[in-house]
Amino acid sequence: MINSTYKKANRLLYTILLVCIVQLGWAQIYPVQVNSNVLPPYLSAISKYSTTTDQKYLVNIFTSDLNVVNRQVKLKLYLQGNGINAQSTPVVVGASPLFINGGESLQLNNIDLAPYFELQNLQGINPLQYSGVLPQGNYTFCVEVYDFVTNQPISQNHVPSFTLFIMIHPY
Repeated sequence: MINSTYKKANRLLYTILLVCIVQLGWAQIYPVQVNSNVLPPYLSAISKYSTTTDQKYLVNIFTSDLNVVNRQVKLKLYLQGNGINAQSTPVVVGASPLFINGGESLQLNNIDLAPYFELQNLQGINPLQYSGVLPQGNYTFCVEVYDFVTNQPISQNHVPSFTLFIMIHPY
């Protein structure tokens, strides 16, 4: 009886251990974390993000893998909301090369990110949507980091959202 109970407990322990190992195997660990913020007051057109010098969109890239040394990366930008579903082209004309190192943060502001918001570097959006006033609603701007050589994602995309309200003066 004690031997049977011991075997059952042992089987249960091995089953739990196996489930834990499988769960760890499914978890994707990325060497880079991305944090981005859209700062208010929000701009009323996507085109304005390519020309503004005000701090409106900030991206912080932190490399948690300490073995990374001078690794060239590229960004993928996604813009979504209210009928807009755009993303940056595979090659972003005018974007400066980006290099990351383990344990360091790379901070990018509007000037660094301006080429990603140019119409020539966006797909899935027409010129009217690009330069016109955005309809009121919820929008997300996402950034993902890719290895420049292998073109494989090395970060999860960070998805900050914001709600755009257009205020019309009564006079």
